[in-house]
Amino acid sequence: MKRQPMRKFSAISFLILLLAVLGSGTYVLFPLPGFHEKETIVIHRGCTVRAMADSLALHDVIAWRPALLAWLRWSGVSRRIHAGKYTFIRRSGVIAAAHELANVLPNETVVTVPEGLTIEQTAARIAAALPIDTTEFIGLCLDSTFARTVGPTTAASLEGFLFPDTYAFIEGTTPSEIIRRMVGRFRQKWAAEIDSASFSAHGMTELQIVTLASIVEKEAVVAAERPRIAGVFFNRLRRKMTLGADPTVRYVFRKFNGPLLARELTVASPYNTRKYAGLPPGPICSPGLASLQAAVSPLRTNELYFVAKWDGSGEHDFSVTNEEHGRKKMAIRYKNQLRLRQKEASCRQ
Repeated sequence: MKRQPMRKFSAISFLILLLAVLGSGTYVLFPLPGFHEKETIVIHRGCTVRAMADSLALHDVIAWRPALLAWLRWSGVSRRIHAGKYTFIRRSGVIAAAHELANVLPNETVVTVPEGLTIEQTAARIAAALPIDTTEFIGLCLDSTFARTVGPTTAASLEGFLFPDTYAFIEGTTPSEIIRRMVGRFRQKWAAEIDSASFSAHGMTELQIVTLASIVEKEAVVAAERPRIAGVFFNRLRRKMTLGADPTVRYVFRKFNGPLLARELTVASPYNTRKYAGLPPGPICSPGLASLQAAVSPLRTNELYFVAKWDGSGEHDFSVTNEEHGRKKMAIRYKNQLRLRQKEASCRQ
Protein backbone atom coordinates (compact mmCIF):
# COMPACT_ATOMS: atom_id res chain seq x y z
CA MET A 1 0.00 0.00 0.00
CA LYS A 2 2.90 2.29 0.62
CA ARG A 3 4.04 1.95 -2.94
CA GLN A 4 0.84 3.37 -4.51
CA PRO A 5 1.85 7.06 -4.22
CA MET A 6 5.18 6.22 -5.90
CA ARG A 7 3.42 4.45 -8.76
CA LYS A 8 1.00 7.35 -9.09
CA PHE A 9 3.89 9.80 -9.13
CA SER A 10 5.74 7.75 -11.76
CA ALA A 11 2.66 7.63 -13.99
CA ILE A 12 2.20 11.40 -13.76
CA SER A 13 5.90 11.99 -14.48
CA PHE A 14 5.75 9.68 -17.49
CA LEU A 15 2.66 11.46 -18.78
CA ILE A 16 4.33 14.86 -18.41
CA LEU A 17 7.47 13.57 -20.14
CA LEU A 18 5.40 12.06 -22.94
CA LEU A 19 3.52 15.31 -23.47
CA ALA A 20 6.80 17.23 -23.45
CA VAL A 21 8.32 14.92 -26.05
CA LEU A 22 5.21 15.06 -28.21
CA GLY A 23 5.05 18.81 -27.85
CA SER A 24 8.67 19.35 -28.68
CA GLY A 25 8.43 16.84 -31.51
CA THR A 26 5.49 18.71 -32.93
CA TYR A 27 7.41 21.97 -32.58
CA VAL A 28 10.46 20.48 -34.27
CA LEU A 29 8.75 18.60 -37.08
CA PHE A 30 5.48 20.39 -37.77
CA PRO A 31 4.42 24.02 -38.24
CA LEU A 32 3.33 26.08 -35.28
CA PRO A 33 -0.14 27.64 -35.68
CA GLY A 34 -0.50 31.33 -36.24
CA PHE A 35 2.77 31.90 -38.16
CA HIS A 36 2.46 32.96 -41.79
CA GLU A 37 5.52 35.20 -42.23
CA LYS A 38 7.64 34.34 -45.23
CA GLU A 39 11.42 34.14 -45.18
CA THR A 40 13.49 34.19 -48.39
CA ILE A 41 16.83 32.40 -48.17
CA VAL A 42 19.51 32.10 -50.85
CA ILE A 43 21.42 28.82 -50.89
CA HIS A 44 24.65 29.43 -52.76
CA ARG A 45 26.44 26.98 -55.02
CA GLY A 46 28.87 24.88 -52.98
CA CYS A 47 26.98 25.46 -49.72
CA THR A 48 27.03 22.35 -47.47
CA VAL A 49 23.85 20.77 -46.12
CA ARG A 50 24.98 21.65 -42.58
CA ALA A 51 25.52 25.30 -43.50
CA MET A 52 22.11 25.37 -45.17
CA ALA A 53 20.50 23.91 -42.03
CA ASP A 54 22.27 26.54 -39.93
CA SER A 55 20.77 29.24 -42.14
CA LEU A 56 17.25 27.82 -41.77
CA ALA A 57 17.64 27.69 -37.99
CA LEU A 58 19.06 31.21 -37.89
CA HIS A 59 16.07 32.53 -39.84
CA ASP A 60 13.62 30.72 -37.53
CA VAL A 61 12.31 28.35 -40.21
CA ILE A 62 13.19 25.28 -38.12
CA ALA A 63 13.72 24.89 -34.40
CA TRP A 64 16.49 22.31 -34.27
CA ARG A 65 19.19 21.73 -36.89
CA PRO A 66 19.97 18.06 -35.99
CA ALA A 67 16.32 17.12 -36.62
CA LEU A 68 16.44 18.62 -40.12
CA LEU A 69 19.77 16.95 -40.95
CA ALA A 70 18.44 13.58 -39.78
CA TRP A 71 15.20 13.98 -41.77
CA LEU A 72 17.06 15.04 -44.93
CA ARG A 73 19.35 12.01 -44.72
CA TRP A 74 16.49 9.59 -43.96
CA SER A 75 14.27 10.94 -46.74
CA GLY A 76 17.07 11.27 -49.31
CA VAL A 77 16.30 14.96 -49.84
CA SER A 78 19.89 15.92 -48.97
CA ARG A 79 20.97 14.56 -52.36
CA ARG A 80 18.43 16.66 -54.25
CA ILE A 81 19.13 20.13 -52.88
CA HIS A 82 20.34 22.70 -55.42
CA ALA A 83 21.66 26.22 -55.18
CA GLY A 84 18.86 28.71 -55.54
CA LYS A 85 16.49 31.19 -53.96
CA TYR A 86 13.88 29.61 -51.69
CA THR A 87 10.88 30.99 -49.79
CA PHE A 88 9.89 29.36 -46.49
CA ILE A 89 7.23 30.04 -43.86
CA ARG A 90 8.79 30.96 -40.54
CA ARG A 91 8.48 28.18 -37.91
CA SER A 92 7.11 25.82 -40.53
CA GLY A 93 9.09 22.89 -39.12
CA VAL A 94 11.40 20.26 -40.50
CA ILE A 95 8.96 18.39 -42.75
CA ALA A 96 7.69 21.51 -44.52
CA ALA A 97 11.23 22.87 -44.92
CA ALA A 98 12.43 19.58 -46.41
CA HIS A 99 9.47 19.59 -48.81
CA GLU A 100 10.40 23.06 -50.07
CA LEU A 101 14.04 22.07 -50.48
CA ALA A 102 13.07 19.01 -52.51
CA ASN A 103 10.52 20.63 -54.82
CA VAL A 104 11.34 24.30 -55.37
CA LEU A 105 13.27 24.91 -58.59
CA PRO A 106 16.43 27.01 -58.33
CA ASN A 107 16.05 30.61 -59.45
CA GLU A 108 19.04 31.00 -61.77
CA THR A 109 19.95 33.67 -64.30
CA VAL A 110 22.06 32.64 -67.28
CA VAL A 111 24.73 35.15 -68.32
CA THR A 112 26.97 34.80 -71.36
CA VAL A 113 30.25 36.69 -71.14
CA PRO A 114 31.87 36.89 -74.59
CA GLU A 115 35.57 36.91 -75.35
CA GLY A 116 37.55 40.13 -75.37
CA LEU A 117 35.87 42.08 -72.56
CA THR A 118 37.73 44.16 -69.99
CA ILE A 119 36.95 44.01 -66.27
CA GLU A 120 34.65 47.03 -66.57
CA GLN A 121 32.84 45.60 -69.59
CA THR A 122 32.42 42.25 -67.85
CA ALA A 123 30.93 43.94 -64.78
CA ALA A 124 28.45 45.83 -66.98
CA ARG A 125 27.53 42.67 -68.86
CA ILE A 126 26.73 40.76 -65.67
CA ALA A 127 24.94 43.74 -64.09
CA ALA A 128 22.60 43.89 -67.10
CA ALA A 129 21.24 40.49 -66.10
CA LEU A 130 21.91 40.27 -62.38
CA PRO A 131 21.66 42.97 -59.69
CA ILE A 132 25.28 43.37 -58.60
CA ASP A 133 27.36 46.31 -57.40
CA THR A 134 29.65 46.97 -60.37
CA THR A 135 31.87 49.26 -58.30
CA GLU A 136 32.50 46.43 -55.84
CA PHE A 137 33.07 43.96 -58.69
CA ILE A 138 35.63 46.19 -60.41
CA GLY A 139 37.31 47.10 -57.12
CA LEU A 140 37.82 43.44 -56.19
CA CYS A 141 39.24 42.63 -59.63
CA LEU A 142 41.76 45.46 -59.32
CA ASP A 143 42.72 44.52 -55.77
CA SER A 144 46.04 42.63 -55.97
CA THR A 145 45.54 41.17 -52.48
CA PHE A 146 42.17 39.70 -53.45
CA ALA A 147 43.66 38.48 -56.76
CA ARG A 148 46.22 36.42 -54.86
CA THR A 149 43.49 34.75 -52.80
CA VAL A 150 41.56 33.76 -55.92
CA GLY A 151 44.31 31.95 -57.76
CA PRO A 152 48.06 31.59 -58.20
CA THR A 153 48.76 34.62 -60.31
CA THR A 154 51.43 37.29 -60.15
CA ALA A 155 49.18 39.74 -61.95
CA ALA A 156 48.42 43.08 -60.32
CA SER A 157 44.74 42.57 -61.16
CA LEU A 158 42.41 39.91 -62.54
CA GLU A 159 42.31 41.50 -66.00
CA GLY A 160 42.50 38.60 -68.44
CA PHE A 161 41.50 35.91 -65.92
CA LEU A 162 37.69 36.33 -65.95
CA PHE A 163 37.10 33.45 -68.33
CA PRO A 164 34.54 34.18 -71.07
CA ASP A 165 31.81 31.55 -70.94
CA THR A 166 28.13 30.99 -70.13
CA TYR A 167 27.34 30.98 -66.41
CA ALA A 168 24.23 30.39 -64.30
CA PHE A 169 24.05 32.65 -61.26
CA ILE A 170 21.34 32.79 -58.62
CA GLU A 171 19.97 36.10 -57.40
CA GLY A 172 21.94 37.20 -54.39
CA THR A 173 25.27 35.87 -55.67
CA THR A 174 27.90 38.36 -54.53
CA PRO A 175 30.55 39.96 -56.78
CA SER A 176 33.20 38.00 -54.88
CA GLU A 177 31.45 34.69 -55.62
CA ILE A 178 30.99 35.59 -59.30
CA ILE A 179 34.67 36.50 -59.67
CA ARG A 180 35.77 33.27 -57.97
CA ARG A 181 33.56 31.27 -60.34
CA MET A 182 35.01 32.98 -63.41
CA VAL A 183 38.63 32.68 -62.32
CA GLY A 184 37.94 29.10 -61.30
CA ARG A 185 36.66 28.39 -64.82
CA PHE A 186 39.87 29.91 -66.21
CA ARG A 187 41.91 27.56 -64.01
CA GLN A 188 39.88 24.54 -65.16
CA LYS A 189 40.28 25.37 -68.86
CA TRP A 190 43.96 26.24 -68.44
CA ALA A 191 44.72 22.95 -66.68
CA ALA A 192 42.71 20.86 -69.17
CA GLU A 193 43.48 22.57 -72.49
CA ILE A 194 46.80 24.41 -72.27
CA ASP A 195 50.12 22.59 -72.64
CA SER A 196 52.35 24.18 -70.00
CA ALA A 197 55.45 22.65 -71.58
CA SER A 198 54.79 24.63 -74.78
CA PHE A 199 54.82 28.10 -73.26
CA SER A 200 57.68 27.16 -70.92
CA ALA A 201 59.67 26.29 -74.05
CA HIS A 202 59.01 29.82 -75.31
CA GLY A 203 60.50 31.16 -72.07
CA MET A 204 57.22 32.82 -71.13
CA THR A 205 55.23 32.89 -67.90
CA GLU A 206 51.51 32.26 -67.55
CA LEU A 207 50.86 35.99 -67.22
CA GLN A 208 52.83 36.73 -70.40
CA ILE A 209 50.92 34.07 -72.34
CA VAL A 210 47.56 35.46 -71.17
CA THR A 211 48.76 38.98 -72.04
CA LEU A 212 49.76 37.91 -75.56
CA ALA A 213 46.51 35.97 -75.97
CA SER A 214 44.51 39.06 -74.99
CA ILE A 215 46.17 41.07 -77.79
CA VAL A 216 45.53 38.24 -80.27
CA GLU A 217 41.89 38.22 -79.13
CA LYS A 218 41.48 41.91 -79.96
CA GLU A 219 43.37 41.76 -83.27
CA ALA A 220 41.84 38.60 -84.74
CA VAL A 221 38.42 39.01 -86.30
CA VAL A 222 38.57 35.76 -88.28
CA ALA A 223 39.09 32.80 -85.95
CA ALA A 224 41.39 30.92 -88.34
CA GLU A 225 43.92 33.78 -88.25
CA ARG A 226 44.60 33.62 -84.50
CA PRO A 227 47.67 31.31 -84.67
CA ARG A 228 49.10 33.32 -87.57
CA ILE A 229 48.68 36.65 -85.77
CA ALA A 230 50.24 35.10 -82.65
CA GLY A 231 53.14 33.96 -84.85
CA VAL A 232 53.74 37.53 -86.06
CA PHE A 233 53.85 38.81 -82.48
CA PHE A 234 56.25 36.05 -81.43
CA ASN A 235 58.56 36.95 -84.31
CA ARG A 236 58.53 40.61 -83.32
CA LEU A 237 59.16 39.77 -79.66
CA ARG A 238 62.18 37.66 -80.61
CA ARG A 239 63.59 40.52 -82.65
CA LYS A 240 62.87 42.96 -79.80
CA MET A 241 60.61 45.00 -82.08
CA THR A 242 57.57 46.92 -80.93
CA LEU A 243 54.37 44.89 -81.34
CA GLY A 244 52.62 47.89 -82.89
CA ALA A 245 49.22 46.67 -81.65
CA ASP A 246 46.62 49.43 -81.61
CA PRO A 247 44.32 47.54 -79.17
CA THR A 248 46.88 48.08 -76.39
CA VAL A 249 46.70 51.84 -77.00
CA ARG A 250 42.91 51.68 -77.00
CA TYR A 251 43.11 49.94 -73.62
CA VAL A 252 44.99 52.91 -72.15
CA PHE A 253 42.15 55.28 -73.09
CA ARG A 254 39.34 52.70 -72.91
CA LYS A 255 38.58 53.82 -76.44
CA PHE A 256 37.27 50.77 -78.25
CA ASN A 257 35.70 52.43 -81.29
CA GLY A 258 36.65 55.10 -83.79
CA PRO A 259 40.09 56.11 -85.08
CA LEU A 260 43.01 56.71 -82.73
CA LEU A 261 44.44 60.23 -82.76
CA ALA A 262 48.13 60.93 -83.41
CA ARG A 263 48.65 62.18 -79.84
CA GLU A 264 47.04 59.00 -78.47
CA LEU A 265 49.44 56.82 -80.44
CA THR A 266 52.41 58.49 -78.73
CA VAL A 267 51.09 58.31 -75.16
CA ALA A 268 53.77 57.50 -72.58
CA SER A 269 52.21 54.32 -71.20
CA PRO A 270 53.78 50.87 -70.82
CA TYR A 271 50.67 49.59 -72.61
CA ASN A 272 51.61 51.58 -75.73
CA THR A 273 53.12 48.82 -77.85
CA ARG A 274 53.60 51.25 -80.72
CA LYS A 275 56.14 53.14 -78.63
CA TYR A 276 57.66 50.51 -76.33
CA ALA A 277 59.03 47.09 -77.28
CA GLY A 278 57.92 43.89 -75.60
CA LEU A 279 54.64 42.91 -73.99
CA PRO A 280 52.59 45.35 -71.92
CA PRO A 281 52.50 44.79 -68.11
CA GLY A 282 49.36 42.66 -68.27
CA PRO A 283 46.37 41.54 -70.35
CA ILE A 284 44.09 44.07 -72.04
CA CYS A 285 40.98 41.85 -71.93
CA SER A 286 39.92 38.30 -71.10
CA PRO A 287 40.89 36.05 -74.02
CA GLY A 288 38.95 32.96 -74.98
CA LEU A 289 40.35 29.45 -75.15
CA ALA A 290 41.17 29.67 -78.87
CA SER A 291 43.34 32.76 -78.36
CA LEU A 292 45.09 31.15 -75.38
CA GLN A 293 45.86 28.10 -77.50
CA ALA A 294 47.12 30.32 -80.33
CA ALA A 295 49.46 32.14 -77.94
CA VAL A 296 50.84 28.82 -76.70
CA SER A 297 51.14 27.28 -80.19
CA PRO A 298 51.66 30.12 -82.70
CA LEU A 299 52.01 29.44 -86.40
CA ARG A 300 55.68 29.36 -87.38
CA THR A 301 56.34 31.82 -90.20
CA ASN A 302 58.80 34.59 -91.07
CA GLU A 303 56.03 37.20 -91.12
CA LEU A 304 56.44 40.40 -89.14
CA TYR A 305 53.52 42.53 -90.32
CA PHE A 306 49.79 42.36 -91.03
CA VAL A 307 47.16 44.85 -92.07
CA ALA A 308 43.38 44.58 -92.33
CA LYS A 309 42.06 44.03 -95.84
CA TRP A 310 40.02 46.72 -97.52
CA ASP A 311 36.92 44.56 -98.17
CA GLY A 312 35.59 44.56 -94.62
CA SER A 313 35.91 40.77 -94.28
CA GLY A 314 37.99 41.09 -91.12
CA GLU A 315 40.84 39.18 -92.76
CA HIS A 316 44.42 40.48 -92.87
CA ASP A 317 47.23 40.67 -95.40
CA PHE A 318 50.51 39.38 -93.94
CA SER A 319 54.03 40.45 -94.94
CA VAL A 320 57.62 39.46 -94.20
CA THR A 321 59.31 42.78 -94.93
CA ASN A 322 58.43 46.38 -94.13
CA GLU A 323 58.62 47.26 -97.85
CA GLU A 324 56.05 44.59 -98.72
CA HIS A 325 53.89 45.75 -95.82
CA GLY A 326 54.11 49.36 -97.03
CA ARG A 327 53.01 48.39 -100.57
CA LYS A 328 50.03 46.47 -99.23
CA LYS A 329 48.98 49.35 -97.00
CA MET A 330 49.14 51.75 -99.96
CA ALA A 331 47.09 49.36 -102.11
CA ILE A 332 44.48 48.97 -99.36
CA ARG A 333 44.34 52.74 -98.83
CA TYR A 334 43.82 53.25 -102.57
CA LYS A 335 41.01 50.67 -102.68
CA ASN A 336 39.31 52.29 -99.69
CA GLN A 337 39.49 55.72 -101.31
CA LEU A 338 38.12 54.30 -104.57
CA ARG A 339 35.27 52.65 -102.69
CA LEU A 340 34.40 55.95 -100.97
CA ARG A 341 34.41 57.85 -104.28
CA GLN A 342 32.11 55.26 -105.84
CA LYS A 343 29.79 55.52 -102.87
CA GLU A 344 29.70 59.32 -103.15
CA ALA A 345 29.03 59.09 -106.90
CA SER A 346 26.11 56.72 -106.33
CA CYS A 347 24.62 59.13 -103.78
CA ARG A 348 24.57 61.94 -106.38
CA GLN A 349 22.54 59.92 -108.88
